[in-house]
Amino acid sequence: MSNVTYEVIVKDPSTGTIWEVIPQSYNFTDVLNKEPQATFNFSFEELELLAERNDTTVLNIFTAALREIYINRIVSGTPTKIFYGVITNFGVEPQGQGNNNLVVKAMGFFGLFKKALVGIGTLTYYNGVDAGAIAWDLIEDWQASDSTYSARGITEGSITTSKNRDRGYLFDNIYDSIIKLSNENLADGFDFDIDNTKAFNVYYPTKGTARPNVVFDIRTMSKWKYEKQLITDMANKVHVLGEGFNDDILYATRTAATGYRSPFGTLEEKLDARDVTELVTLQDKGDKRLDDAQEPRVEVKDVSHFDDSIAYTDYNVGDTVVVNLPFLGLSNVSKRVRERTFTMQSPESIALCKLKLE
Repeated sequence: MSNVTYEVIVKDPSTGTIWEVIPQSYNFTDVLNKEPQATFNFSFEELELLAERNDTTVLNIFTAALREIYINRIVSGTPTKIFYGVITNFGVEPQGQGNNNLVVKAMGFFGLFKKALVGIGTLTYYNGVDAGAIAWDLIEDWQASDSTYSARGITEGSITTSKNRDRGYLFDNIYDSIIKLSNENLADGFDFDIDNTKAFNVYYPTKGTARPNVVFDIRTMSKWKYEKQLITDMANKVHVLGEGFNDDILYATRTAATGYRSPFGTLEEKLDARDVTELVTLQDKGDKRLDDAQEPRVEVKDVSHFDDSIAYTDYNVGDTVVVNLPFLGLSNVSKRVRERTFTMQSPESIALCKLKLE
């Protein structure tokens, strides 16, 4: 892996101008069905020299208007984007000895839809429409809603057919609305992402590929933590409350099979979904909670490996990898990558990856 290098590029999307910048350290975290989040630490003084050579200023490079930022992983001269997003925050603080630390934060493109609404003044309604198609329609319509100003360059990727849903939106946030359609909120939902080509993709029933050759064991992991969540994190009977009040409230009760209730007894929870008017949605929301919590969940957290033991590009968030810790009852067990953090501790270091597996 000695031929692996990395570069960080800031881009002005309106002109195509790019600046290669060299952080002192940086990291980003990719979570299933969320936008990735990144943090970069720079020497302000080094960036001033770069800005002077390019006849500009540090403030202009990072803050004059919307700026994109991406990380390339380069193998034998061929770059691959591993993070791509927009700058969200710019801050400077003294580091000592006359130097200043510049901290830049960024997020993936899905995060832009936290600032996007659907159903402005008029109910936008979908009756029996595929959930993934609803999600893409929300994005596509919003990008066309304010001419060039709302166009974010997100294109339609692969939208796998999922489950038909009824939905109505009135002044609703698009970011939250899409997550509510996904596996984060519902059983029989979908997974999704905006990939590093800026394409919106929907995966049904789940995102990911089996990676039987990616094995995490004592040899390949630099660090790990085993955790088995018991009673306080469990639920095997769930009541989901929808619209209405008092005796007229719409609700669904979902109960796990006796095999799940017997070992620990009945463990009840209440979920609020007061904006939901459909019984089937309440049922799917309750089933999702049961799927997550009806039995003790085994998580392997803080799994760390270097980019020279298992390559960053050997797997992705959503993929299923192999964990081999026989003394904990995990003998070549398949676990899904739920979250991954990529860290460069210095410009010349080997990247460290930390995972959450479940």
